[in-house]
Amino acid sequence: MPRPPMPLGTYGKITCYQDAPKRWRAFAKFRDFDGVTRKVTKSASSKAAAERELKRSLIDRVRIGGSVIAPDTKFSEVAELWFKDVRAAVDAGTRSPTTADQYRSTLDRHVIPGLGALRVREMTVPSVDAFLTTLRLKKGVATTKTARSVVSGVLGLAVRHGALSVNPTRRCLGSRAVGRRHLVR
Repeated sequence: MPRPPMPLGTYGKITCYQDAPKRWRAFAKFRDFDGVTRKVTKSASSKAAAERELKRSLIDRVRIGGSVIAPDTKFSEVAELWFKDVRAAVDAGTRSPTTADQYRSTLDRHVIPGLGALRVREMTVPSVDAFLTTLRLKKGVATTKTARSVVSGVLGLAVRHGALSVNPTRRCLGSRAVGRRHLVR
């Protein structure tokens, strides 16, 4: 059975060798977004510099060919990208400035402190559900509803960029349990 291909936008082992007295070359195989694996090479005056140049080139290649948002991107970084879109909608007149202010406040006070350090791939139904349930018990229904909208928007952006296959917020019990009749008294 053949070896499975590398995931799109990833690279293999970096190899370095000296090809001239003061010239080092670093190379690695990179699986491009068209599915073809290509050899990427960079050179510099030292082994470490060649490796750094190659890594920088590979990072740029990922950003050009694929999405800025990857499964290993921090949730807080995706949240900032999402909020830029919200701000742009306010500037275009399709969103209320009050909504943007409320979303920014919720991001800063609740969502980023609660989920910001997680990677996109770690945003699962259990992790989002636990966050929303805890927030509902500590801060109440209104705050939880706004936080759910924010988290859903951020993870929706991750889905559109291919970093997640589904938005876990939509499958959370905690997100459906924000109504009055589901509150624990």
